[in-house]
Amino acid sequence: MKKLVLFWWNSIGYWRWPNIGLILVAIYLSLKNLGVLTISSGGWTYHGHRILSETEIEFDTRGDIRSGTSIDARIWSSTAGVYLISADLQGNVSFSLELDEDEEKEFKLPVPSQIHEPLIVSVRDIKENTVSWNLGKLYK
Repeated sequence: MKKLVLFWWNSIGYWRWPNIGLILVAIYLSLKNLGVLTISSGGWTYHGHRILSETEIEFDTRGDIRSGTSIDARIWSSTAGVYLISADLQGNVSFSLELDEDEEKEFKLPVPSQIHEPLIVSVRDIKENTVSWNLGKLYK
């Protein structure tokens, strides 16, 4: 077997290193896609800001978003108020947060066990104005 591998290696010639590079990239991408290789910087993922009436709201998460678990989340508001945060389409998993003016608050966001629909996080104020963030489709 060793002779066969050495014969193959010597017969490739000029293309041996580009081929090995392509094989290594394919292995890396397949392991990353399967979730075996998870390189996390530990930082916050910024999902953007939305305007809720006249209030600017920013939403961030940290870590992997997996169905049926809870994730670290952070919200910032430019004005004071009480906000209802929900993490599914029906609003079943919801809780309220009170924020002061220009305050940022960290919390645990429970993620529903839905894997066929995208995860939508919505924030509602007292006047029933709503903004939402589509965090994408979840996988197990």
